[in-house]
Amino acid sequence: MEIKLSKFLQPKRRLTRQRSGFNVGGIKTGSECLLSQTKVFRINGSQITLSKKDPSVVFTKLFDKNLGIYGAGGYIKISTNSELTIKIELTDESGLIAESKKTYKVSNSHWVRVGNDLQIEVEDGAKTYSVSVSLKIVSATPNFQLEIYELYADVVKFYAEKSNYFNAFYEKTDLYKPDIYYLDSCEFDFDVKDPEQIEPGYIVSKSCNRCARFLPIDVENESNSLGFSNHCKKKAPCVHNAFSRYIY
Repeated sequence: MEIKLSKFLQPKRRLTRQRSGFNVGGIKTGSECLLSQTKVFRINGSQITLSKKDPSVVFTKLFDKNLGIYGAGGYIKISTNSELTIKIELTDESGLIAESKKTYKVSNSHWVRVGNDLQIEVEDGAKTYSVSVSLKIVSATPNFQLEIYELYADVVKFYAEKSNYFNAFYEKTDLYKPDIYYLDSCEFDFDVKDPEQIEPGYIVSKSCNRCARFLPIDVENESNSLGFSNHCKKKAPCVHNAFSRYIY
């Protein structure tokens, strides 16, 4: 009896059903880390407002659409239970055009990431607007300590001509604020003159193997995700081969 050998066929990999908008960059491994100073203030009273005003704002068209975004946020720790509100107001020569407000409940001595954005339809032509951003903190008890790592407020430009990022941007956006805006840190003004600044604190940042940025983590409470939304969210300490290592 003649036996015929069948030809081996290389199995085909099934098509990708879902694809993230962000891929591994290969520049950073996730093990690199930095130790950064934070600014710490002693606040007399039960509330304080930080603000920033941009008098000449021109929006960038994002995702190949007539969409413009102004983002704001940062990383903050407050020594008391507090309420934190980020408000963005957009005006032109005719007055108020739009506003956006988001409020967070902050637990005492607990690092939080906060962010908010205002989105408008961008017309053809470089129309100029004025944008005011306020970050108001109301403490449950008077006289508290405020610690700030970084604050952001600016026009979002990273997604210009990146239409493939449009859906990814709107998937669980709140988990990724303020880092999803890709903004440089900036200074805010206090509504009190010369707030009392005390000895600085410290925070650890880890490298991201996708965007190659250094983003903060909470080493004292690893289940508290800051710059990395999935970092030890369900169990800690982190045992990831790369991320659990700290290379300075």
